Amino acid sequence: MNLVLLAYAATAGAAALAWAIAHRKPDHRPIAWLLTLYLLANLGRRALRELVIAPARDAIRAQGLDPAAIPFIGWERVAVDIDGALFIAWPAGVAALAIWVFTKRRPWGVLIAYAAAMAFMVATYPRGADLQRLYLAVELAAMCASLGCLLVWFRSREPLSLKAVATGIIVSVELAMVTGGPYRGNIFLTWQRAQQILIVMFMALIAVHVASIWRSRDST
Repeated sequence: MNLVLLAYAATAGAAALAWAIAHRKPDHRPIAWLLTLYLLANLGRRALRELVIAPARDAIRAQGLDPAAIPFIGWERVAVDIDGALFIAWPAGVAALAIWVFTKRRPWGVLIAYAAAMAFMVATYPRGADLQRLYLAVELAAMCASLGCLLVWFRSREPLSLKAVATGIIVSVELAMVTGGPYRGNIFLTWQRAQQILIVMFMALIAVHVASIWRSRDST
């Protein structure tokens, strides 16, 4: 099984288990939704790249031109914008989850910031090398918000819960992505490293969810 298929399988497994727990613990639904949306976003991005973006780049190369120097127009341009919006949906979702779980507040600010980032991407196309800086800025903003919420939770001395553990795992892995993952170099050339880190995260979530389900069965 290659890395991409393993990542999809791990994501789907973690999401399925999260929904199984959310069925009896409604406060776990935000985690289930985030994992599900991440899986759907990645499947959507893959479809856009293989069905629209990659053929458009191949057509440009066939004309003897450099795809990196030729801006897309029409539906190809729309596909690129959607791809970027789906990419930054994950860090935005992580920040929203941290706000919801650790502070018990509605993450409307994240939604506004996400919409602003999407508008900026559309308005500044073509972005070229600035695209990585934009992605990094979104990741850093999401991490600052998530870590701030985690600190608030620590200070509140609230009892440890499954949703807090799962959210903590997600936030910790996102921090690793920024400090030691692909963002230290060219994310477009080293994204395989990100996939490896994310697979570890989903495996950890699977283990936590399985342990929770096992304990609940032992107590019945």
